Amino acid sequence: MKKGVCLLPSPIFIPARRQFLLKGLPVFGMCCLGGFSNKAIVEDAPKDSLETSKHKFLEDSGMSYKEVFDFAFKRRFIESMKIFGEMMGKEKFLEMLAKASADAAAKATEKQIKNLPQTNFAMFVAGTKMLDRFWSHVVTMKPFEETKTSYEVRVTDCLWSQTFREENAADIGYATHCHVDFASATAFNPKIRMYRTKTLMEGHNCCDHKWVWEG
Repeated sequence: MKKGVCLLPSPIFIPARRQFLLKGLPVFGMCCLGGFSNKAIVEDAPKDSLETSKHKFLEDSGMSYKEVFDFAFKRRFIESMKIFGEMMGKEKFLEMLAKASADAAAKATEKQIKNLPQTNFAMFVAGTKMLDRFWSHVVTMKPFEETKTSYEVRVTDCLWSQTFREENAADIGYATHCHVDFASATAFNPKIRMYRTKTLMEGHNCCDHKWVWEG
């Protein structure tokens, strides 16, 4: 089994991943919204209601989760990454991309755990089990086995793997989203190790994440 360290969705880690997806990646895929229009504008609305309404940046976009992923990754990000790979050499590029992504994930995790009362294995597992609305819509995760010192899950559906595989960019998806799992759990606690032999991104039938407390 491949030895390393991993992070799966939890309230502790959700902000970093979401911000990376919705704030970081679109920088590579930024483009004019074109045909999109703001249907929330009401020309004759009373002044008071306009002053108390949300800023347009905070309004619901009306996009499905898949549309959000397609916009964030497919418009320019994936193609930009492919071009970088051609310019730098694919093997070297993927190695650098994986390391940079893992380092960024580790730093984000370290910041997010500063205010936690403790970072033991029980806390890690409890957080992994709690999926908010966003995560429950982009992955399907089922507990597989649990003991006091290990926790194993199977991810059988993942919007990241679907998105990158549709663009024939599974290697980029693995470097930016799967590889980081190994760094995040170590950042949570150096005594946590993850073992994984399969991922959806690589074309397997599931991601078999297993965390072990080696304290």
